[in-house]
Amino acid sequence: MVGLNGSMYKCKLIDGKVADISGCEKGTYLLIVKFDKEHQAFRIIKD
Repeated sequence: MVGLNGSMYKCKLIDGKVADISGCEKGTYLLIVKFDKEHQAFRIIKD
């Protein structure tokens, strides 16, 4: 996971489907997920 300030964060996946971001501060992040040959980015806002 990448913060908008460029900081990288590791987050655990629960059951391979749910990202645990409880250790991250409030803010906006990009979660980058790798599949077989492609990547997808998701914007996450933690309040």
